Amino acid sequence: KKEKRKMSKILGEDLDLALKNIYARKNLKGYKYPGVETVDIQIKLRSYGAKDKRFSGSVKLRYDVRKNVKVCILGNKKDYDDAKSKNFDAMSLEDMNKYKSKNKKLRNKKVKKLASKYTGFVASASLITKIPRVLGPGLSKAGKFPAVIEQGDTIEDKVSEISKTIKFQFKKEVCIGTAV
Repeated sequence: KKEKRKMSKILGEDLDLALKNIYARKNLKGYKYPGVETVDIQIKLRSYGAKDKRFSGSVKLRYDVRKNVKVCILGNKKDYDDAKSKNFDAMSLEDMNKYKSKNKKLRNKKVKKLASKYTGFVASASLITKIPRVLGPGLSKAGKFPAVIEQGDTIEDKVSEISKTIKFQFKKEVCIGTAV
């Protein structure tokens, strides 16, 4: 007989048991599931009023959360050539200037379309200050402002970091659920 208890924290043993049951069911002969299976984590905040300050954040996990990550590199000449040689989509400053327009609505529409095409963006450190002037606030509004490639970083490391990061945001609700 199961004992009733209030859930305030997840016990490690309970989580391990639940994951073992999922893996055991998946490894049974004849078990076929047509889609991709995910494990969701749900968080509810206690003693947190909706009128309190809203907040958001991101967590980097140890493994890839997203399988099909499409990243665009916004780079200077060196990073642009490096990205093209490694078969990543890339844009130079000249390519980004094509989105520049005096008509803000038209520019925002183009940038919004660009942002929806990619999972994330990575930019050279030298270009990061120029991006808001050229592309406007569209990438920030979409939550896809570029990650910076520092001097010692590689493009592969940044793309891997994007695929391992989940973002969360509390607005009005004090509950959140996300796949892990």
